[in-house]
Amino acid sequence: MTARFDLLVTADYPSRTAEFRLLDGAGNQLAYQSTDFKTIAAGRLQGLFDLRDYLRLYVDEAGQRAALGEIGVCIAEEVLGADLFEHLWAARTQRTLRIQLPGAAERENPLAAALARVPWELARPQAAAESLAERNLLVRVVHERQDPASTPMDLAPDEPLRVLFVFAEARGSQPLGMRRERRALQPSPRTPSATSTSRTSPATPAPPTPCCKAGSRPWSPCATRSVTTMPANWPSISTAHCSPIPSPRTPPSH
Repeated sequence: MTARFDLLVTADYPSRTAEFRLLDGAGNQLAYQSTDFKTIAAGRLQGLFDLRDYLRLYVDEAGQRAALGEIGVCIAEEVLGADLFEHLWAARTQRTLRIQLPGAAERENPLAAALARVPWELARPQAAAESLAERNLLVRVVHERQDPASTPMDLAPDEPLRVLFVFAEARGSQPLGMRRERRALQPSPRTPSATSTSRTSPATPAPPTPCCKAGSRPWSPCATRSVTTMPANWPSISTAHCSPIPSPRTPPSH
């Protein structure tokens, strides 16, 4: 099981002091340290609170490794103290150090914000010795977050989001082409799909219609007439007269 430590840091910016309390995983206090940062040299403080710029501005490339060792010794001896640092240095197993910095997000306490930038994992007893990171100690810094300046807007389901775009031109500047940009933001109208012209098959000619002469007697089906809707290859049939069907004779009475 990975061992866990909690380091509670209480920073007081007016007095430039900070109190460090080291707790184990069960919440028992292991060590205590009170540090006065006014007693630390200004060059060391710049290396503690802004290590990257300190190395870039004041240390050449050949001496950066030695400078990292000196900063690590300063953290172990002058900031954490020998007693507190010994609990973190003793073992080589996988461990976690959670540093709690209340007030780091407050503008009135810049010392707490500066302590959040300290490279705690570089701490070591001597410049040539291993650092806490090389001895399997994982460091995590925890602090409160400052409330955002604006509250995110909550939208109801299917509620549209309306956005206002403001275009401004400075005097003497080139035109922004607002009309072109507004058209680019608008959704393009849908292009109507081309109407596909389907081929219509020629109408099937109607079959010939039988005709009959009207009369009092029933007539036999007549021959078909030649109609104009027939195809050209159909033979033309002339109209034939329908012959009457003789009515059945009445048998003679005896």
